[in-house]
Amino acid sequence: MFPMPGSKKPLVEPVAHACGQMICKTCLEEAKACSSCSISADETSNVQKAILKTLDGLLIKCLDCRQKVARGCLSTHRDTDCLQPCTNGCGVSITRAQLSNHTSVCLLETVACSAQDVQCPWSGHRGLAVRHQKSCQYVLLQPVLQSLQQKIAALEQTDTQQQEHIVSLETRMAKLEQLLVPKNAESVSLQLPVIRNLVVVD
Repeated sequence: MFPMPGSKKPLVEPVAHACGQMICKTCLEEAKACSSCSISADETSNVQKAILKTLDGLLIKCLDCRQKVARGCLSTHRDTDCLQPCTNGCGVSITRAQLSNHTSVCLLETVACSAQDVQCPWSGHRGLAVRHQKSCQYVLLQPVLQSLQQKIAALEQTDTQQQEHIVSLETRMAKLEQLLVPKNAESVSLQLPVIRNLVVVD
């Protein structure tokens, strides 16, 4: 029912073209023009609600679980009813809505060591993480390494602030020199040491 013109495929997200044909929105965008009249894909309008209602009421087969559902309910079916095996191969069947929660507990999900923040390179199945962390030297040294990281970060911040202060002082000194340099160019080299002594260092 309601096949696309020149095709045996059923209509999906149908739109009405300017020539009167109904065609899938995605198919039309990919083709750039209507296959029947060759007019641009931009010349479209919405399909009548009665036609959409009829299409949504058609029974179709879910390609994932092979259950028959109403076309208009397919998206909801996939999220809440359609059970699929875990992609990690743990043997549990879940819906799309359950995927996020299952991923956080799946024993075959790849996870990093809890000491990743101090550069432990290990990663593996969640089911092996506990055994790894019992013997991981990074985990044992994690408090010490975290303390060192914090001290290094503080030193880097202090260094940045000091560099900015030095730039500020150099800018102020340059402005003072421009104001105090005498018109007689020959005396410039004699006056500069005196001028530098006038600069107040914070």
